[in-house]
Parts: sequence; C-alpha cells; structure tokens
Amino acid sequence: MRFFSVVTLFLFIFLTLPAQEPENNDYLQRQDRIIRLLDTKDYYPALKAIDSFLRIYPYSPLMYYNRGITRYLLNDIPGSRTDLTIAKALGLKGHDKLIDFICSKDYLANVLAEPYMGRKTKLKAFNNYRPVYTRKDSLRGALRPERTCYDVFFYDLFVHLHPFLKRIQGSNRIYFITVQDARIIQIDLFAGYRIHAITRNGQPLVWRREYDAVFVDLGETLPAGRRECITVVYSGKPRKAPNPPWDGGFVWKRSKGKYWAGVACEHLGASAWWPNKDHLSDKPDSMRITLRVPAGYQAIANGTLQHISKGKRWDDFSWFVHYPINNYNVTFYLGDFVSFSDTIRNSHHTYPVDYYVLPHHLQVAREYYRNTKEMVRIYEELFGEYAYPLDGMGMVEAPFSGMEHQGAIAIGDDYQRSSGKGEDAKEFPYLLVHETAHEWWGNTVTMQDMADAWISEAFATYTESLLEEKKYGHTAYLEKIAGNMQNIRNIWPVAGNRDVNENTFIGNDIYHKGAVMLHLLRCIINNDSIFFGLLKSFYQHNQFKTLVTDDVINFIHQYTGHDYSDFFHKFLYDTDPPILEYSYRYEGDTLIFSYRFTGVGEHFSMPFSITINDEKNFRLTGTTEEQTFVMPGTKKFFLPNEKNFDKNNLTANSFTYYWTRLKNSAGRKTSENER
Repeated sequence: MRFFSVVTLFLFIFLTLPAQEPENNDYLQRQDRIIRLLDTKDYYPALKAIDSFLRIYPYSPLMYYNRGITRYLLNDIPGSRTDLTIAKALGLKGHDKLIDFICSKDYLANVLAEPYMGRKTKLKAFNNYRPVYTRKDSLRGALRPERTCYDVFFYDLFVHLHPFLKRIQGSNRIYFITVQDARIIQIDLFAGYRIHAITRNGQPLVWRREYDAVFVDLGETLPAGRRECITVVYSGKPRKAPNPPWDGGFVWKRSKGKYWAGVACEHLGASAWWPNKDHLSDKPDSMRITLRVPAGYQAIANGTLQHISKGKRWDDFSWFVHYPINNYNVTFYLGDFVSFSDTIRNSHHTYPVDYYVLPHHLQVAREYYRNTKEMVRIYEELFGEYAYPLDGMGMVEAPFSGMEHQGAIAIGDDYQRSSGKGEDAKEFPYLLVHETAHEWWGNTVTMQDMADAWISEAFATYTESLLEEKKYGHTAYLEKIAGNMQNIRNIWPVAGNRDVNENTFIGNDIYHKGAVMLHLLRCIINNDSIFFGLLKSFYQHNQFKTLVTDDVINFIHQYTGHDYSDFFHKFLYDTDPPILEYSYRYEGDTLIFSYRFTGVGEHFSMPFSITINDEKNFRLTGTTEEQTFVMPGTKKFFLPNEKNFDKNNLTANSFTYYWTRLKNSAGRKTSENER
C-alpha cells in the first residue's frame, strides 16, 4: 500500500525586528549581523550571536524563533522545540502551525491519523497516541488457540456482486489441516454479514459470533494431521471505504455510465468481504476465486483466468492462484475494461504482464506502463526472479489510489507519471514503482502481524531508492533517501504492538523511517557487495514465508556475522533517533571536534558525515564513547543532514539520520567588525 502523503510546506524565514521590539542601534546591529549569518548558512556563528543577543534582550520572541529554526535546520530537534515553545509563549504570532508541526506531538499525531481513522478518533499522549485496544482487537489480531490449531491450504471463494444494490452474497470452502487436536476453530467475517450456513460434509455445524470472530464447533475433536473442509454461505452489504486504501472497504463507482468497483482491505482485513481465517500468519497454498457480475462486464481477480461462463443476466469469471497469497491481497475489480499485454523473459521463466484499463484511458495507459519491463528487470537483478510466473503479473485500473494486490496490482493515480518525488517521475511513475516492489516485499516476503508491517513497507520504499540508483546514479539515490528522512515523524515506533491488529501505517514511519533504516544499515556495513548480497539472500531464503521482526534481525546478524541489536532497537522500537552530542573549539585555524552518540545502547555504532570548508567531506563513526576529530586549516564546518547537504560531496556510506545536540563550544575569536 502506498503511503498517505501529509504535505506540509513551510517556508523557513528568519524574522527581523517587529514593531513591538525595542529600537536601538545595538539591537539593530546585532540583529542585522545575525540575519546576515543565517542568510549565508553560517549557522554556528549565528547561534553564538543569538546566544549573546538573548543575554542582553532575554524576552525577544523573534530571536527564540530564529534560534529554534536554526537548531531545526541543524537537526537539534529537542533544542528547536524548546526555543519555539518559548517564542510562542512570549507572544510570537503568525507561526502557530509551523511551531505545532515541530513541537506538538498531539497536533501531529492526530493530523497523521485522520486519513486512516477519520476525525472522530482523537489520539492522546497518555496512551502513546494509540487507540485504546479492546477484546475486539485481540480477537482480530491474536494467534488464539482456535487459530493455531489448524492451517489453511486452500480457499474456494465464490462472490456474487450486485453493484446496483451495493450488496454481495457468496460462499467459501475452507480447506485446512489440523496441526493439533481441534474441535473449536475461529474463522472471521464482519458482523454486518448474515451467515446462512456453515457446513462440514454437508452437515450443518454449530457456531457462535463474537464481534467479527466466528467460533465453529466441528462436531467432534479432530486429531492432528486431519484434512477437512467447511463451507460458509453468507450475504450482506460491504462496508463502504471512507478513504481507500488507507481506511478501507468497498468502492462502488461509475465511469462513463458503467459500473466500476473494487476493494482495499489491508489493515481492515479480508473478513470485511469474505469469510476466512483472517490472520497474516496463515496463507493458503493456492486459491480459486469465482466472481459473478452483471452480463457485459468483466471481473478481474488474482491469478490466472481459467474459465468464463456467460449467461443472460450474469457472467461468471473463475480465477486460480497457483501460489500462497495473503488474505488482504485477495481482490476483485468489476468494470468495463480493455486490456493489452507484454511478456517478460528471465533465465527460468516467461510470463505475461497484463494491463486492464478503462477504454478512454487506453492510450495514456500504454505510455504510463512503457517502462514496466525494465523496472521488473531491475527488481529481478536486485532481489531475484518474480515469484509468480504461472499467474503472471497484472495491473488493473482501480477506483481508488493503489494497492499491491498480488498479480493484480491496483493502479488508481489517473496515470500521473510524476508524484513530485524526484527522478523516478521521468520514466517510472511512483505508484507503479512502489506497488510493484511489493510483489517482492510484502507479497512474497510477508509480515506475520501488523506489528511487523514495516517489513513490507520499508523494503518496498527502499526499493524505490535502489531503482533511482540503478537508473540515475548514486546522487539520485541520496536525494530519494533525503526525501524519506524529511518525511520521518517519530511519533510511533516502527515496530508496533503485537496481537491487536495495530494500524502501524499511521504516520508513515514504517515507510520512510523503515527505508532510511535499511539505508543506514548499508552505511554501517560499508561494503555494498555484502549489503546487496544480503538483500538477495534474504529475499530468496524467505520466499512465501511470514516473518516477525526478530526473523529479519536474526537473518542479518547471521549473514553479516555482526550483532546490530542496539542499532535495530533504536530504529525499530524507540520513537526518537539517536542524538549526536558534539562540541567544537578552535586552536588557531585547527578545528577540534568532539562527538558521541547518546540515547542508544552501549554497543551502538553509526557513521556520519562532516564537511570542512564546503570542500572536504569525511566519514566518521560515532559510538557511545567520546571521540575527537582534528582538522587544521578549518574556516567552517557543517554536518550534512537531510535539510542541508551537497549530494555531490558526500563520502560513500556516510549520509545518515540522527538528531544533534551542541554542547558549549568555544569558537574562533571574532574580530571587531564581526561583532
């Protein structure tokens, strides 16, 4: 699923004297010097000048604001928040949204949550900006004994779609094997649906509902290893998606007078429209999907189209999925589609790429998809071959933004090539890049719990940067990574709470911070041969598996022979990034720069970058122990970050993400005309 973009554009303008400030020559001279230093990005001399100013004029909101923005640009986020809060308390007007954006977790958490949860839900600090979880959430998210006792290996799903009534009816045959003795099993179907019958071998079974969970009594205790099938017959009106795909459900639309419908349910759950064992840990090995739609329409689903049965009023489309599939990836598209195809050949397989589009978009769609084969070739080169050759690859025009439905990817961006995300707009549309990456990360290598959803989104988002690098070079890669860094919000940990179906998509850090974490791992390893070997090996070793966070960490430790536990703990389970605490002084023209990382485990280690005189760039490695870097002939220095860096002047594997804290420092003595 693509991330929901909360676009916040702030023009960082340093403020000058307002009418209420005291007007005197000393004040104006000091202010003018500060603004000159800020305009030329001489931030460290500017900070010293502001400190001196505030010792004389301690109630100046504009100077607290200027210092807060300067600290923000230097990634001293805690210091920035303190200064901006003081500026607001002292009466600064006209910058409330910017200050709230930087300083207020209450404000930011609820802005970020709204696309996923609506405006009615308000998240509070006392619960770490999470909803209060209930038994309903545990029934949905936990691996309870009624779930762990059996393993699904096949679904045979039939759904009759009534677009004019916005209703569905259908049945699902659930084939499973008991992994331990079992009499009561849990399946799931939203409470709004009527269950007409649940049967085994044609005999009705007793069942009860609790919220969206359905507990089925199999009539006898089945021993471990028993293969069985139950059939569920149901009907009802599906939930209408408030904001698909982020707040999911059904989407019923019309295009040019024709019906057009689809579904998105990644966090919501597949039980929002069909009965199943709705837990990420259990994929069926294969699946049949039969869709009945009004005559004259098409029904697209996952897998390979095996049969079409045409009637007077209704047509049936039967699709077969040859591979394991996540429940939330099971999908349908109803519409009046036209199609065109392409073919991809790799060293082992030849498979089709089918494009289903609305007729009036045929020409623009051909242009939109013109580089799909090259994109897939790059993905196969980076990670390994596409995992679903028997099913082929498919892209379907969707009545919502987009979703990585396996083999039938939803594309709903009106064929916009540019997303404002940089170089990929030239040839590779962002939505296509991201959702296709999920065929490797999310569909083939899958999370086992919503707490682990970063595995899907971080790797898919990082793949965008790797595509940039392959096509446009390392500087384009760095620009993409910097964009990810700028979008990190640090409200929630990347790895979420287990067993409650937590919506870890909120805030987008599982995308941006997760991708940055993979970039940082590359910087720490500092050997691209090892790093890219790791990515390919991880993908190939874990195809069709469902993973928890520890599985990823343990694989990386085993592959590299290094223990990165403190690094992963910081970036997965803490909200704030590490803080580089540093000080500097000059002895003549020699810079004495001391540094260490704080707020991390004792074995934490990460490189960072320092630029001297806007010319030389060095890669330093910080730990929890203070170290010193000495550089003669230094006129100025800065620490490149996502807000301020020279993409053409960065040492390899040195551009990293952290906050800073400048301790008291002694700069070069200023001359009279600099004061």
